[in-house]
Amino acid sequence: MKVLFDQTSPYQRVTLVEDSGTGRFCLLLNGHPQFVHPGEEIYHRELIDRAISMLGRRPRRVLVVGGGDGLPARNALRLGAQEVYTVDIDPLVVKLSMTHPLMRTLNMDSLRRSNVVISDAQNVPSMGLGNFDLISMDLTEPDRLSQKLYSRNFVKKLIQMLRQGGVLSAYENRSFMGFARSISKSGFVPGMGFFSIFYYKN
Repeated sequence: MKVLFDQTSPYQRVTLVEDSGTGRFCLLLNGHPQFVHPGEEIYHRELIDRAISMLGRRPRRVLVVGGGDGLPARNALRLGAQEVYTVDIDPLVVKLSMTHPLMRTLNMDSLRRSNVVISDAQNVPSMGLGNFDLISMDLTEPDRLSQKLYSRNFVKKLIQMLRQGGVLSAYENRSFMGFARSISKSGFVPGMGFFSIFYYKN
């Protein structure tokens, strides 16, 4: 296994590794896989493509909460989104995704073609970004950074940012079923797809 990148930000250790024999590569955050390629495209089709199909129209505005690797934005732009915002807390992940040749090729330079905001995603509802056709929560497994985002109040605030008929998609880690419960308590019934993706249509 060849280490292509290994630095630590104030938030986490960011590592990019490649299997020289197979060409597969993986982004690790604090030692945990964020994605493996090939393979990530299955997850991102569920998170973004399926949500857009539920929308029933070409999305004009898309918000990605997390997603500093640029992969959700890639899919949204590929499916015709006119304006994409990605809000991620870690500038190191975003810089890697915007500058490393492997990452730029994989995400199709999506972060350079969209609006990137470096901020704690908890601040999203107060940023004045307006309303969106699709809001996608592409978060890490619940930890000290993301735990507060898996909450009833935060999800409800995101719902208020959806346009009429808009869709929210969110990754539900199998070890943290509280997120599903928080969604249900927010006043709507989630639909569950592959990879435990939950969808809500406004």
